[in-house]
Amino acid sequence: MSERKIQPMNAVDPNSRHAERAGGPMASGGSRDWLATAVVAGSALLLANTAALATNLVVNGGFESGNTGFTSGYAFDAAAAAGSNDLGAGEYSVTSNAALVHQNFSGLPEAGNQFFVANGSSNTSLAVWQSQAITVTQVNVAYRFEAYVSSVVPPVFNGITLAPPILEFEISSNGGSSWTGLGSTVDLTGAAAGAWYLSFADTTLTTAGSYLIRLRNNQSAAAGNDFGLDSIYFGLASVAPSAVPGTGLAAIGTLGLAGLAR
Repeated sequence: MSERKIQPMNAVDPNSRHAERAGGPMASGGSRDWLATAVVAGSALLLANTAALATNLVVNGGFESGNTGFTSGYAFDAAAAAGSNDLGAGEYSVTSNAALVHQNFSGLPEAGNQFFVANGSSNTSLAVWQSQAITVTQVNVAYRFEAYVSSVVPPVFNGITLAPPILEFEISSNGGSSWTGLGSTVDLTGAAAGAWYLSFADTTLTTAGSYLIRLRNNQSAAAGNDFGLDSIYFGLASVAPSAVPGTGLAAIGTLGLAGLAR
């Protein structure tokens, strides 16, 4: 079976258009097949919330149903989820408060009552989170992927500079045999513990079928490298939960890279 093609919409080179928060996280990377909207602070930018109208093709993208609807190359720590406070490297939990799974973590859900928290592994090839098979039936229309990510530890702890998570979302149209980057790599250098950053990417899918989305962490260091994930959406861009106000979706390609922090 031939591989499904993913058609970029107003694709740009993130290297030439990236935006950065002073002392904070930045999105970087080479040219992608997806238009990336990176993570930067933007108090003047507000959420255009159309979540009530959106049909999310990602099952349990807000983790309100707990540890279900996705897979992971990390190990689920059920004891940490119950508040044992011992989440180890290469493990994850679904929790209401990051401090419940590790004594040095802090952070609350971006929305709802639960979110995904991981203690980064040294193995950067693992899928930290991977969606269920996503069935796409509408083609030649704009789709949007978006997710909120956070660091759950501060940049410096007890005088030691901690390694930031370096997160990358990817999509596959052939059951995971090959992967295409969804926007730019998100480097959370300088991110305050518990601060949420939105990363999103727009494209046009030209072929119906089954797709997978995953998150990898490109940071292998042990000290630090702990992060949260919440509010994952993949569906029609026209009804996506978040947008850049005052521009409309058509203008995002002109903006290149922008973003939201909250």
